[in-house]
Amino acid sequence: MIRSELTEDFSPLRSQEYLDLFESLPILKKSYFNHPYFLFECLNAFSKIEPCFLFSVFDDDKLIGFDAFRKTKIKLRGININCLVPGGYKIAEYNMPVINPGFYNEFFQQLSIAAKKESIFYHNCSPFYTEFFKKEVKESFVYSISSNPILKNSKDEILKASLKKGISRDYKSLSKKTKVDIHHLKDNIQQKILNQFFELHIKRWDSNGIVSKFCQEVYKEVYHALCNLKIPEYGRIVLNYIKSEDELLAMHLGFMIGDSFLYQIPAFDIKQRSKSPGSVLLKAILDFMINEELAILDMGCGIEEYKFRYMNDVVNYFTIARFPNALYSKLFRIKL
Repeated sequence: MIRSELTEDFSPLRSQEYLDLFESLPILKKSYFNHPYFLFECLNAFSKIEPCFLFSVFDDDKLIGFDAFRKTKIKLRGININCLVPGGYKIAEYNMPVINPGFYNEFFQQLSIAAKKESIFYHNCSPFYTEFFKKEVKESFVYSISSNPILKNSKDEILKASLKKGISRDYKSLSKKTKVDIHHLKDNIQQKILNQFFELHIKRWDSNGIVSKFCQEVYKEVYHALCNLKIPEYGRIVLNYIKSEDELLAMHLGFMIGDSFLYQIPAFDIKQRSKSPGSVLLKAILDFMINEELAILDMGCGIEEYKFRYMNDVVNYFTIARFPNALYSKLFRIKL
């Protein structure tokens, strides 16, 4: 008998049962964002500011699938809608639920039942969810598309990007004026340097009149926890930064996963803008990728011009929504 649980108790994610299911699925190989320990840290922190849930599906007493959610509101066509947002909690936009391949339909059926009970719908911009819904679920919808520029194919492509005129010129220009110190921390990211990153990010966005997410203590807590999370066989956080005469110019917090590098959260000293610190940092990251023999640079969702300047491909992520009742279905009917 298929049954499900939507619970605010996250402790099962630390159990061997959840870890065994995750590790038994080749499709999730090297998938840091779906590791139950990663999801536990996210849920544990974000539950302090909004309702968070662990959704689990069982065949009798055997676990066959799970995902993590936060309950929040989004605005569609001027209307506030309750929704469950699955995944890495604003850390990764493209995770996959952990499901035994033989039970995809059962998993999503149970999720629909849970959503109806809570008077909510759920949405996600994961290629996995989107592709599944296109093939299997007639009542799914797409309401936005995000462009995700990437640099892929080979070490030669990354080297070519690193040597391009603009990015190479900025690096050489800064190197002539001052000594440039470049650092890439993969392990033992100390609290002091992480706090400096938070401060730089807050100041950078404050200059644009935008409140950095790191003004909320919970986001600092999440990244402190993730920096101490030791699952290197699936991925790890990397802190890249450049200094000039002991002054921080730019920093970046990203993820190494398999042969890919996820460009996640950059920040730079706004007073040093004339030195092109962001461009210099990007070159440093490309050189780091060459040394680490990484094949893909994923710039994350967004249409910022600098993301496309050195990339050679684009992946589109479809934000899909599945509605729990006919009213929402009529209001937002945009078929895939």
